[in-house]
Amino acid sequence: MNTRTIARAGVIAALYAVVTYVVAPLSWGPLQFRASELLKGVTLLLGWPAIWGFTLGNFLSNIGSPYVGPHELVLMPCINFVGSWLAWRLRGYPALGLSVYALLIAGGVATVLTYNLGAPWLVIAASVAISELALIVGGWFIIWRRPDIADALEAAQP
Repeated sequence: MNTRTIARAGVIAALYAVVTYVVAPLSWGPLQFRASELLKGVTLLLGWPAIWGFTLGNFLSNIGSPYVGPHELVLMPCINFVGSWLAWRLRGYPALGLSVYALLIAGGVATVLTYNLGAPWLVIAASVAISELALIVGGWFIIWRRPDIADALEAAQP
């Protein structure tokens, strides 16, 4: 990793964590709505800086979770790493890649909340999947597909 990649990852991690805290307490729980998920479409454009940034950003944002523990601080960042990597690998099919990312996160959140609250896994997974799909996939088509933003990010590539 070079300095530029590390700097971009740091900016993405910071943005993700700050936006997550700004909309707290909606960022955690069975009816989770993390506005920071709108940022995840940038993974398709930036690759590794975004993959590392969302992994670290998830860790940092989960420190403030009322369910903080090993599941939130280890499992969820790992799921974010795998999900963002898969989305980036499937970047030729943005809706598919980002849907996979969203569904992995929904499954992870459901697992954490089932463990911590005894909540029914399928109900939580379905609830979180709806918001994740809307934010991650919808965010891609609303924000990141804008020509001015996409062109600016493309120009910033090394």
